[in-house]
Amino acid sequence: MKALPENWKELSHQEQKIWLVEYYGKFPSAGEWEGIYDFAPEEVKTAYAEWLNAEEN
Repeated sequence: MKALPENWKELSHQEQKIWLVEYYGKFPSAGEWEGIYDFAPEEVKTAYAEWLNAEEN
């Protein structure tokens, strides 16, 4: 499994999204991103939750 990059907090919101989609993105159908997979490591799940929270604000 891919660990979060050491510079995660330094990445822009868009760069974080790209990383999440590339390594743990769940796509139920072509072009529709539906979050990350349940098997993602806890640190990735936490980072995704923080990313979502920033997206909403």
